[in-house]
Amino acid sequence: MPPTPDFLVNLASDSGTGIDTDSDPTTLTLSEAIFQANTAGGGRIILQTDVMVTGVMKRLLDSDIEILGDDPDTAGTIETHSISGGDNFRPLFVKSGTINLSNLTLTNGKAKGGNSLSGGGGAGMGGALFIYSGDVTAENVTFSGNGAIGGDGRTTGLSYGGGGLFGDAGGGGGGGVFGNSATGVTGGYGGYGSYSGG
Repeated sequence: MPPTPDFLVNLASDSGTGIDTDSDPTTLTLSEAIFQANTAGGGRIILQTDVMVTGVMKRLLDSDIEILGDDPDTAGTIETHSISGGDNFRPLFVKSGTINLSNLTLTNGKAKGGNSLSGGGGAGMGGALFIYSGDVTAENVTFSGNGAIGGDGRTTGLSYGGGGLFGDAGGGGGGGVFGNSATGVTGGYGGYGSYSGG
């Protein structure tokens, strides 16, 4: 059995797209590491810096992945790192797989439900971590300052209902869990209907 690949996160700011913008294979954001680990079918994501999520995290944890806030192979003092949503975004969304989180802090995450024109707003769930499916273990993980709020009901200026966990368009009611297109929103990744494309 091949060894588990390691993905070293050494860029502090993460827009959440998972797209490599600097063409440097030695640097990774958290979302790039998630994308690469999913592509590889699993692996260890090791934080070498504190991470600030500055956009909707569009890369979902979807395979067998460990996220470690410290380097377990480094001797001496262990420095644990944090992942922050900056009071605007949810840092982590588990779609499936076996996920192990250890020695880190998830802080200032925010999930906001979608707004609605004709009914109740969508639910806001999982400020720091939303688990749709899979098995998740958290060991020595601190959750601090995270929150989730529901969407607004009967909001003006919209043409459809609540968009669930992401955005403001859902076609007359609360959306489902996943989606892949929306702009100008903050909070957590969600959707316009179960596994819809927006």
